[in-house]
Amino acid sequence: MEYAPQIIHSMVTGTPRTVYGNVPNHGLIENLPAHGVVEVPCLVDRSGVQPTRAGALPPQLAALNRTYLSMNDLVVRAALEDEPRHIRHAAMTDPATAAALRVEQIWELCDEMVRAHGELLQPALRATLAI
Repeated sequence: MEYAPQIIHSMVTGTPRTVYGNVPNHGLIENLPAHGVVEVPCLVDRSGVQPTRAGALPPQLAALNRTYLSMNDLVVRAALEDEPRHIRHAAMTDPATAAALRVEQIWELCDEMVRAHGELLQPALRATLAI
């Protein structure tokens, strides 16, 4: 759902509403990395957007979420460090991708994505990943 009109309305009129937003964790979900991004209920009113602290997730859900946060971290590191291997590592750690494809196929998939979207990548990543 697109929340932008509702968020703007609440901030302008002061009408409180709850939306679900992706925000920096900063302890909102205490058993997930503080530097990660989490989706939590957020109160929106004239004061802006205030994320709601959720506490701790059940251990099995925290474990599943950490997998995805680690994958996202690898993608960010690829961009910040111009390190293309992190893109492939991120794809290999995705549970759905790993269940459906062999490692060689994952590498081929990454190469295909670079060929299709290479002009959007940083030059160093594009040059290193391209075949």
